[in-house]
Amino acid sequence: MRTEPIQFLETQRVPDGAGGFTGAQEVMHTTHGTFEPLKGSRDLAGNQVRLKQAYKLTIWANPAYTVKAGTLVSVAGVRATVQQLRYLDAMRRRLEIIAVENG
Repeated sequence: MRTEPIQFLETQRVPDGAGGFTGAQEVMHTTHGTFEPLKGSRDLAGNQVRLKQAYKLTIWANPAYTVKAGTLVSVAGVRATVQQLRYLDAMRRRLEIIAVENG
Protein backbone atom coordinates (compact mmCIF):
# COMPACT_ATOMS: atom_id res chain seq x y z
CA MET A 1 0.00 0.00 0.00
CA ARG A 2 1.17 3.48 -0.74
CA THR A 3 -0.14 6.91 0.16
CA GLU A 4 -1.14 9.05 -2.80
CA PRO A 5 -2.96 12.35 -3.36
CA ILE A 6 -6.57 11.57 -4.31
CA GLN A 7 -8.86 13.95 -6.21
CA PHE A 8 -12.64 13.66 -6.37
CA LEU A 9 -14.10 15.18 -9.54
CA GLU A 10 -17.63 16.06 -10.60
CA THR A 11 -18.96 17.20 -13.96
CA GLN A 12 -20.11 20.80 -13.92
CA ARG A 13 -22.14 22.57 -16.61
CA VAL A 14 -20.23 25.41 -18.21
CA PRO A 15 -21.23 27.67 -21.12
CA ASP A 16 -19.78 26.50 -24.45
CA GLY A 17 -19.75 29.98 -26.04
CA ALA A 18 -22.43 29.07 -28.59
CA GLY A 19 -25.44 29.52 -26.33
CA GLY A 20 -25.38 26.01 -24.92
CA PHE A 21 -23.62 24.13 -22.17
CA THR A 22 -20.93 21.49 -22.02
CA GLY A 23 -19.67 19.30 -19.20
CA ALA A 24 -16.32 20.05 -17.61
CA GLN A 25 -14.77 18.01 -14.84
CA GLU A 26 -13.87 20.04 -11.79
CA VAL A 27 -11.91 18.96 -8.72
CA MET A 28 -14.31 19.11 -5.78
CA HIS A 29 -12.06 17.72 -3.04
CA THR A 30 -8.43 16.63 -2.65
CA THR A 31 -7.08 14.40 0.12
CA HIS A 32 -4.39 11.77 0.72
CA GLY A 33 -4.98 8.09 1.29
CA THR A 34 -3.86 4.57 0.51
CA PHE A 35 -4.36 3.20 -2.96
CA GLU A 36 -4.08 -0.45 -4.00
CA PRO A 37 -5.24 -2.46 -7.00
CA LEU A 38 -7.68 -5.35 -6.54
CA LYS A 39 -8.32 -8.34 -8.79
CA GLY A 40 -9.71 -7.38 -12.19
CA SER A 41 -13.21 -8.28 -13.29
CA ARG A 42 -14.48 -9.19 -16.74
CA ASP A 43 -17.06 -7.21 -18.67
CA LEU A 44 -18.67 -9.26 -21.42
CA ALA A 45 -19.87 -6.82 -24.09
CA GLY A 46 -20.95 -8.70 -27.20
CA ASN A 47 -18.00 -10.80 -28.31
CA GLN A 48 -15.40 -8.66 -26.56
CA VAL A 49 -14.04 -9.33 -23.11
CA ARG A 50 -12.76 -6.23 -21.35
CA LEU A 51 -10.91 -6.42 -18.07
CA LYS A 52 -11.74 -3.64 -15.67
CA GLN A 53 -9.25 -2.88 -12.92
CA ALA A 54 -10.71 -2.21 -9.48
CA TYR A 55 -8.94 -0.23 -6.76
CA LYS A 56 -9.35 0.07 -3.01
CA LEU A 57 -8.78 3.52 -1.54
CA THR A 58 -8.77 4.27 2.18
CA ILE A 59 -9.10 7.87 3.33
CA TRP A 60 -10.00 9.92 6.37
CA ALA A 61 -13.58 11.10 5.88
CA ASN A 62 -14.04 14.86 5.66
CA PRO A 63 -17.38 16.28 6.82
CA ALA A 64 -16.97 19.14 4.31
CA TYR A 65 -17.24 16.75 1.33
CA THR A 66 -19.38 13.63 1.00
CA VAL A 67 -18.14 10.95 -1.37
CA LYS A 68 -20.95 9.14 -3.19
CA ALA A 69 -21.25 6.29 -5.67
CA GLY A 70 -20.68 7.44 -9.23
CA THR A 71 -18.12 10.11 -8.29
CA LEU A 72 -15.03 10.22 -10.49
CA VAL A 73 -11.70 9.66 -8.69
CA SER A 74 -8.24 10.55 -9.97
CA VAL A 75 -5.22 9.01 -8.25
CA ALA A 76 -1.71 8.17 -9.51
CA GLY A 77 -2.68 8.88 -13.12
CA VAL A 78 -5.71 6.56 -12.95
CA ARG A 79 -9.32 7.70 -13.36
CA ALA A 80 -11.95 5.48 -11.81
CA THR A 81 -15.60 5.65 -10.77
CA VAL A 82 -16.65 5.03 -7.16
CA GLN A 83 -18.72 1.84 -6.91
CA GLN A 84 -18.89 1.10 -3.18
CA LEU A 85 -18.32 2.94 0.08
CA ARG A 86 -17.85 1.54 3.57
CA TYR A 87 -16.94 3.19 6.85
CA LEU A 88 -14.25 1.31 8.74
CA ASP A 89 -15.07 2.56 12.23
CA ALA A 90 -18.15 3.39 14.31
CA MET A 91 -17.27 7.11 14.38
CA ARG A 92 -17.35 7.22 10.55
CA ARG A 93 -13.86 8.70 10.30
CA ARG A 94 -12.13 6.17 8.01
CA LEU A 95 -13.68 5.45 4.64
CA GLU A 96 -12.94 2.53 2.30
CA ILE A 97 -13.78 3.17 -1.33
CA ILE A 98 -13.94 0.62 -4.14
CA ALA A 99 -13.55 2.27 -7.55
CA VAL A 100 -13.46 0.71 -11.04
CA GLU A 101 -11.20 2.13 -13.72
CA ASN A 102 -12.88 3.98 -16.58
CA GLY A 103 -12.10 2.98 -20.11
